[in-house]
Amino acid sequence: MIYEKYAKMLSATTESTLDKIIEYEREGRFNDHLDGENAPPFLPVDENFEYLPKPSVKRALQTLFIIDPFERYTNKKLFRTQVTGKENLQGLHSAIVVCNHVNKLDCMAIKMALRPKKTYVTAANFNNMQGFLGDMMRAGGMLPFGETYTAMKHFDAAIETLLKEGNFVAFFPERAEWWGYEKPRPLFSGAHRYAVKNNVPLLPLFITFTDTEESKKDRTALKQFTVHIAKPVEAPKDVSYREGVDYLVKANEKAWQEIYENFYHKN
Repeated sequence: MIYEKYAKMLSATTESTLDKIIEYEREGRFNDHLDGENAPPFLPVDENFEYLPKPSVKRALQTLFIIDPFERYTNKKLFRTQVTGKENLQGLHSAIVVCNHVNKLDCMAIKMALRPKKTYVTAANFNNMQGFLGDMMRAGGMLPFGETYTAMKHFDAAIETLLKEGNFVAFFPERAEWWGYEKPRPLFSGAHRYAVKNNVPLLPLFITFTDTEESKKDRTALKQFTVHIAKPVEAPKDVSYREGVDYLVKANEKAWQEIYENFYHKN
């Protein structure tokens, strides 16, 4: 099936990428993209980009026959995804979700972990690719950052609408994807700003890895994913906007660090 081909291709890594992670870690470049300079041609994310397209038969068929099978295959066959902390979703109407960025397809694990809620995933503008893959990413609810002031206003408005409708919107506050990286990395505050601005909880997720027989022999082989859902956090009501953002960043850091330490027994 076509989704199997793309899932295997996008979830894979190379020896050179893993070597670059070691290099960047040593240099303290924790938020640098590993392959951004080799990004494929992408469509502009300008004021004409349609963040919330109207439902259509075409999109419904794409979801039913391509996007949903793609997600199931990725989680069942490739990541073998496990989930902990589902109880923390109880009673949660909407939220800004923050997760470590450890695979090009980790959004598939996020979406599966948070079901039955629908999760939209924000992405860098260079993910708004041309062709079949870009079409499927847009149909699956990708929200690329705008390249112009007007486009970012539309981006903000779309997030506000989706949250009011009871959805989740996910961000990767480490910015860059580092394949299979275990440790929490420094955070950008953008996602936390959206939680404060829209007066919704922040929901921290953290993905950990368990070795397989293959990954013990080959460091480019996928390990098993576990998505940990932490307790949602809200900014205090009696503080300034800046203080609320800082509070959520610190809470995010604390939640991730606790999951990391408890799972790997490291600090």
